Amino acid sequence: MGDALLRLVQQKMFDVLVECENPIDQDNLPKIARAVADLGRTTISQKRWREEMRDRLTAQKSAAAKKITEEETRGGLSPEAAATIRSILLNIDPLGHRAPFDGRAAESAR
Repeated sequence: MGDALLRLVQQKMFDVLVECENPIDQDNLPKIARAVADLGRTTISQKRWREEMRDRLTAQKSAAAKKITEEETRGGLSPEAAATIRSILLNIDPLGHRAPFDGRAAESAR
C-alpha cells in the first residue's frame, strides 16, 4: 500500500509540473525539488526494506526446512508429517505474494 501511495504522489506531482502554465517561481522550485528528493529517498528505503524482509524470510524458511529434515532423519517425524509441516511453513509469505496455504500442497507432497 505504501508503494502505491508513493506512486500516486509521484504521479500527481508530475501532473502538476507538466500542467503548470506559468513558469515555476523561484520560491516554489526548492520546495518542489525537496519533495521529489524526499520521495526518491522514501522509494529507495521502501525497496531496501522489502528486499531485507524477503532475504530474512528466505533464511528463516531455509532454517525451518533444515530443522524439519533433521527431526525427520532422527525419527522424530514421519515422512508424511514432515512433508505437511514443510509445506505449511514454506508456503508462508507475510508480504502476501502467494496464495495462503490450503492443505492441498501437503497432500500432493505425500
